[in-house]
Amino acid sequence: NVNTLRRNVKFTVKDPNASATVSGTAVSWNATDDAQYYLYPSTMTDADIRAQWKKGFTVSGYYTEYTVTKEAISSTTVDGKAMKSQIFSFDSVPAGDYKLVIFKAEKYVPKIVPITVDSTDHDCGQLKLWLYGDVNYDGKVKAGDATQILKYTSYKRTFSEEEMLAADV
Repeated sequence: NVNTLRRNVKFTVKDPNASATVSGTAVSWNATDDAQYYLYPSTMTDADIRAQWKKGFTVSGYYTEYTVTKEAISSTTVDGKAMKSQIFSFDSVPAGDYKLVIFKAEKYVPKIVPITVDSTDHDCGQLKLWLYGDVNYDGKVKAGDATQILKYTSYKRTFSEEEMLAADV
């Protein structure tokens, strides 16, 4: 029955004038305050974003330009490991779908997180940044990482998405 169908269908309409704060905490291995935070359009592929950063291209024109506020780097413990963290936030982000990208120059895999912004603030939580080559996530690129990559290439273990991205050196 069409009338029954109409009663059971729910629609969600986003307010085009809505905006919210997008925030989170980036966690990495060093205390250098060089993390860059961007909101890209959701239509840009993760592969294109990674390729852009890996080749060192400028991001001008590719990302949505919202000003990020970064707090000072602080010490934290994650999974029993001493690390560094930085709280970040974007204010007044219009409703829509984005990809939050966190990039630390040269040594870190770009962190890409799809997000949807509506009229409520969006907390991305704690986002771990991975060093290129550090597949065991201990903050150092050493022989143990190479051993894990060899195990992967000989089909003796599998990698998570993060491990795979870190192994791509």
